[in-house]
Amino acid sequence: MRNYRGFTLIELMAVIAILSILVAVAVPQYMDYLARVRLKTGWREMSTAMQFARSQAIGGDESWWVRFDSVVGRYYLIDNGGNINRTFRLACQGGIAFGSNNPAPIDANHVAPPEDGVTYVGEQVKFNGDGTATAGTVYLKNNKGDTVALGTVSATGQIKRWYDFGSGWQK
Repeated sequence: MRNYRGFTLIELMAVIAILSILVAVAVPQYMDYLARVRLKTGWREMSTAMQFARSQAIGGDESWWVRFDSVVGRYYLIDNGGNINRTFRLACQGGIAFGSNNPAPIDANHVAPPEDGVTYVGEQVKFNGDGTATAGTVYLKNNKGDTVALGTVSATGQIKRWYDFGSGWQK
């Protein structure tokens, strides 16, 4: 009698079935995780652009702007001469758009998020050389129900960040 080593067809099918179940459970969770990572990356990139505009305004004692274009999913860094210093596209992050998945105001001092996701007058925030800025908020969302927001305090020019990953607004 021969002693065969290896796996039977039934054993291989059982392993494949178990792996298929594990993949079916893991892939949707991974996709939700990936959507949130993309949203956070876009949020940090926008925050960095706003911080850069603020520091350039203070350092050069002149105004700088960040202009938001929710229709095409872009925002622009604009210097004192009105020149576009840099263009940022939300599409680079994939699945991110201007707007909010949470209709509630961030706090008592803010209005509910508008449809286009930008509360700044003229769709832009202006950073002045004295450190002040126009007040407002810009919202970004993904298709998984998450929302992030960036806002400025007019008196100080400080940039604040909020997020809602399903449990209400948090700082």
